[in-house]
Amino acid sequence: MGRKHAGQASNIIESDFVEAIERLRVGKPRNKALKEKLAEGKLKLTFSNVALEAKRSRALISQIDSPYPRVRDLILGRSKARPESTAHGAVSKLRDRVLHLQEELHHALAEVVVHLKARERAVRDAEKWRMAYSRVKNSKEKSHSARVVKLVPRER
Repeated sequence: MGRKHAGQASNIIESDFVEAIERLRVGKPRNKALKEKLAEGKLKLTFSNVALEAKRSRALISQIDSPYPRVRDLILGRSKARPESTAHGAVSKLRDRVLHLQEELHHALAEVVVHLKARERAVRDAEKWRMAYSRVKNSKEKSHSARVVKLVPRER
């Protein structure tokens, strides 16, 4: 019977580690120190952090001949796959940033075009009113009798 309990204890410990890994992956650690690391953006999936979250010894999973190779493989597989820790991940992040900046530039250029068209329209309207004013001024100089003058630009 003692052997049966030892197997169950092993499964309990392994499940503690697996649950800790899942909590760290989704960003919901229970440990206070790990919550602080998460808030600072420095939380990583490491042997120490998993052991701390699982409230177990780090030696159980960090050694090569670990009694929990599945847990060890999960941690190593996850830490190697972290994009920010590899050159490929850094390049990927930079490419995403470039795409984001290109989108911002495209939107900014579209706004510039809208403002440029509005400016051109305003310049055309100002020229129409200038011409209307000069016509009225010339006609008023020719006939001094008109007191009320209607300012309307000519349509082209």
